Amino acid sequence: MNELQREGNFIATLVSHKVAQTGKNQLLTLIVDYKVTAAYVDEKWVNMPDNPTITGWHYLQKKDGNVNESTLKQLREAIEWDGRLESLSDAQGWYPPVIITVGAEVWEGETRYKVKWLQTSANAIPETGGIKPIAPDKLKALAAAFDSKARAILGPAPARRTAPPPQPTPAPPPDKTDPVSAAPPPNDVPF
Repeated sequence: MNELQREGNFIATLVSHKVAQTGKNQLLTLIVDYKVTAAYVDEKWVNMPDNPTITGWHYLQKKDGNVNESTLKQLREAIEWDGRLESLSDAQGWYPPVIITVGAEVWEGETRYKVKWLQTSANAIPETGGIKPIAPDKLKALAAAFDSKARAILGPAPARRTAPPPQPTPAPPPDKTDPVSAAPPPNDVPF
């Protein structure tokens, strides 16, 4: 298997996942095998045809047994997790592509690459190079705080321009091959 061996930001898909209790404290952990499809290089997304893999260990609990709020929020944003363990244990579940941030750690003299952060890939679409628009409900919430500030800077809105009325469609020219339409109009117009 081709394992990812570098740091950076990557778009990845979830290949497989499971919930387990790990380490000496038996912490609830979501273990995800990712397939990397693109890397962020020189301020753009570049496809990775070799599709390296990396395993992410997302700790749902802290060492003291309390909930790991940061991980829960990352999972909510990235894979739209509903907060139920049962939904994470569904191996058949579909999850959208995500962005993972990978960092290097040295442990016992060996460099290991680990998933350090997880986020939605909604704003990074390598196929189109575009940016996904904000969902209408989120835009409305943002507008509540933003619009008044913008209006304070810009002043009153200018009058809206209206489109000019449509021009009448001219009649087609007479068909010169048809003797009736090619004939001149009569001089005498009845009233």
